[in-house]
Amino acid sequence: MNPSRLLLGELGPDGRPLFASPSELGRAITQSPKYRKLYGGSKERSLKSFLAQILRGTRRCPSELVKAITWAVETRLSDADLEVRREWSRKVREALLVEGPTGTSRPLSSKEQFENLLILAESAAEHFIITAMPAESVSSLRAEKLTDILVRRLGLDNRAEEEALSPTEYSFHFPSYEHCISWWRHLARRLHSSLRAASVANGVERQLVKLDEEDRIRVFEVPREVCGCPVVVFDPESSQPNGFNLYYHAGGLRDDVVSVSSMDEEYIKRWHDYVFWPLKYNELESRRVMAAEALLRRTEDGGS
Repeated sequence: MNPSRLLLGELGPDGRPLFASPSELGRAITQSPKYRKLYGGSKERSLKSFLAQILRGTRRCPSELVKAITWAVETRLSDADLEVRREWSRKVREALLVEGPTGTSRPLSSKEQFENLLILAESAAEHFIITAMPAESVSSLRAEKLTDILVRRLGLDNRAEEEALSPTEYSFHFPSYEHCISWWRHLARRLHSSLRAASVANGVERQLVKLDEEDRIRVFEVPREVCGCPVVVFDPESSQPNGFNLYYHAGGLRDDVVSVSSMDEEYIKRWHDYVFWPLKYNELESRRVMAAEALLRRTEDGGS
């Protein structure tokens, strides 16, 4: 069944629709302390827009958001019998996972697509990135937002332990060994300049090395031709992957240096066949570059 009809149209056990609008569904989701951290505050407006696109059939629903919507449904039906709640949750979950984009609505602007990207970055279990120009090295408000999410979700800021964010992994793929080394060092410099003295004293470099050893951050040198257009795919091995191409523009306003275009379902299928699976199973040559190579060796040698 269409998820929009289930959530907004069909009458629930109490004779009323579950939610009056995507905005009401968004407000219900952010009543949960867990989901408020992911989608609340300044991100709530983007969440409501993203929900509207899902219910119009123009966006896939990522797995973490499926869980959030299911939680909101169960909370909305808290006065109903347990079996009734379970049946509604099952129907909603299956509808969200089965229903794909129809492509019948107007194209989204780059700004709207970037807001979607941020929503996904806040909740994805894996970020798979291929680029010759990572966000961490670009002077752009949009790039800075992506870097801020990386820092927070990997526990590299002072708030992370308090917020107990859901675990995530980042896989970066660059066209040369020098790009890989430069990325590690650039991220370390950014952390040194932005974190409070107590965090710096704990050893930024060793925090990054630890994340690397735990496979929370993985950095690879890959064939140069793979990195022609920057790509980020969220949860690439899930049943509902979401992908974006990023484009950089010289001489634009700071917020417009990076524009975004989402990958449709067919594009993602081809990307899996020709890029993701060959990289994962070493059909395309790649080499992992560890944080210690870029950071600890330089420190031991007296470099800066």
